[in-house]
Amino acid sequence: MSLPALVPRFSKGTQRLCCPQETLERIEPHWRRCGITRLADLTQLDTLGIPTYSAVRPGGQLRQSSMGKGLSTAAAKASALMEGIEVYHAETPEPEDLHDASRDELGARGYRTFSAAELPGHLDGSGGSRSNYPGGVMASSRRRLPWVKGWDLLAHEEVFVPASSVYCQEPALTWTTTNGLASGNHPVEAMLHALFEIVEREAMSGVSVNGRLQVRETCARVDLGSVDSEDLQDLIGRITRAGATLVLLWRQSPIPVHTFWAIILDPHGSPPLHSGSGSHASLEVAACRAVTEAAQTRLAHIQSSREEFGVKAPNGAYPARRKVVSFFLELEPQLTWQQLQSLPALGADRLDVVATETLAALAAAGYQHVLRFDLTKPKLDIPVVKIIIPKMRFDDWLH
Repeated sequence: MSLPALVPRFSKGTQRLCCPQETLERIEPHWRRCGITRLADLTQLDTLGIPTYSAVRPGGQLRQSSMGKGLSTAAAKASALMEGIEVYHAETPEPEDLHDASRDELGARGYRTFSAAELPGHLDGSGGSRSNYPGGVMASSRRRLPWVKGWDLLAHEEVFVPASSVYCQEPALTWTTTNGLASGNHPVEAMLHALFEIVEREAMSGVSVNGRLQVRETCARVDLGSVDSEDLQDLIGRITRAGATLVLLWRQSPIPVHTFWAIILDPHGSPPLHSGSGSHASLEVAACRAVTEAAQTRLAHIQSSREEFGVKAPNGAYPARRKVVSFFLELEPQLTWQQLQSLPALGADRLDVVATETLAALAAAGYQHVLRFDLTKPKLDIPVVKIIIPKMRFDDWLH
């Protein structure tokens, strides 16, 4: 895979080819065409003060609002708007992107196809995992249905998958999810965002075994006193000043990238625990992503409870959650920031290098296929991709 040199120009809590303000200026003429009617500032609803925004899409099929976070107001705005835009793309396939055929017909033409059973979130209709999701149907190789064409980044060939695995499309043969759906300032930037999200979900899926958390066995708590990242120190300070506690756990990933699970514990919260996770080739970016995700989760709960009536439930109404809070607080730090910095990791200076090394690492880890689908609409010219990695898990217990 030959890529042009792509050097990030913005690296504050993320890695982007341009600063958030430039992204906002570029997408400003288009976000209303994507159904976004309002951009709401949620930051002041919480005491943490971590910038968080919501892009509202009243007519959305998958979701009516998309939240975004960042280390600055501009970054949070761009995050929310870009997420809303990418979901719009997933809801509105162009007619020419859908190919009505049976799997047998596509195979006879020489195309490599993936059935729903070979993809994450398969709805098999047999009563198994996720099979009771509305719209789940069986599909034989002779049944005609919409397919979408993509490219296998490892096998270097065109592929076809059922349209419902990429778009919000009937018949639904796979669980409808935004996992692996991403946008960016450049197709490679979008692809990397999607790849790291899938790796994050795979890594975090291993924390739960048969429905039970195996935290001590799968994660290691980071000594926050050893952190020398200014951006991460700022986030830790905001949480501490708000009277909450941050527990940051490092989790082994299937490839040499960093995955963190951030838990914000607030003794006065109801509920008292919110979490988020993040993966990236950059140690600092992965940690900041997890922490801001946890803050966003907390704000989402605050926003949803604002219109509820009645007396607020006291913390004591959540005895099980209080036990969970105690469990996390009692975890002993096992890793310093410096130890994490010394671990083998992919290069993080150029996006093209990171992309090439990430794909090579996935192949070395035994993954044979990385499927990329270009959802970009020419009239908008905002890069949007969907990445699917067969055999990668997505357990939504954290989401």
